[in-house]
Amino acid sequence: MLLLSSTLAVTSLSAEAWAVPGPDMSREQTQLDLPDIPESEPIGQDEEAEKGLTTADEVAVTPYAPVAVTPWQEDTGTADLTGVKVSETVPVSDLPVALGVPEGGDPATLAGEWTVDLAAPETSQTAGVSGLIMQLTPPATADPAAEVALSVDYTAFADLYGPQAADRFGLMLLPDCVYHSPDTGDCATDGGVETMSGDTGADSFEALTSEVELLPADEAPTRTTAAEGEKTRRIVSGTVPVGSLFDTGSAPAPRRGRRGLRPHRRAAGRRHDRLPRRRRARHRRLGG
Repeated sequence: MLLLSSTLAVTSLSAEAWAVPGPDMSREQTQLDLPDIPESEPIGQDEEAEKGLTTADEVAVTPYAPVAVTPWQEDTGTADLTGVKVSETVPVSDLPVALGVPEGGDPATLAGEWTVDLAAPETSQTAGVSGLIMQLTPPATADPAAEVALSVDYTAFADLYGPQAADRFGLMLLPDCVYHSPDTGDCATDGGVETMSGDTGADSFEALTSEVELLPADEAPTRTTAAEGEKTRRIVSGTVPVGSLFDTGSAPAPRRGRRGLRPHRRAAGRRHDRLPRRRRARHRRLGG
């Protein structure tokens, strides 16, 4: 401590008090020539410049007013894919759903009558799923190695889940209990408050490849009468592995998470339409 204090005392003295000029060195003889400082030239006022400064025109903000908020109805329909050509779809009765043969598929592997069951909106609410839950049942002769094209018209409820949900709808696989008993069995949250859609981790629902399209009403693939006056239809389309609709399919087995059921998901992200699994069929849901 003493040494440190001494050092500080020495080094705190000015350099002039300790500097010793060397031979032939004199501060008086050292002169530094500095350039002259140029004189400033005043700039005249621009008489043509804008002197009345104002703010930009106010941009009108249109409050969000949801319009398409009519939920779907619980219903059942069928579609026969026998004789359907590649890249073609057929409506499933008057449901907002169409099935078909995807590009590169073999129509013979999908031939037969398919059944689609729509769960009531209350089922989605109980399961915490933001979208439509449906059960898709293939014919017994369908090839598990094939894929079936699936399209859902959600024009009537595009605003049901918020201002941006309409662009986020997608297809996902869900466990069987979501359709039959969303608050019991494997779908129970073990006393917690987590919903079926509350987890976005890599072990949650299985996302399927899908995309959203805006189509003219006369080109829509379904025969739904919901939002009948709309000239543009919102359609989410994708493909579903037929094998995942059977008990022997390749869909990942669900496992119980810490606070609820989280089936393994093949793709990350939040593309949201979900097909749960049943005794012989899995279900799928449309959501955001």
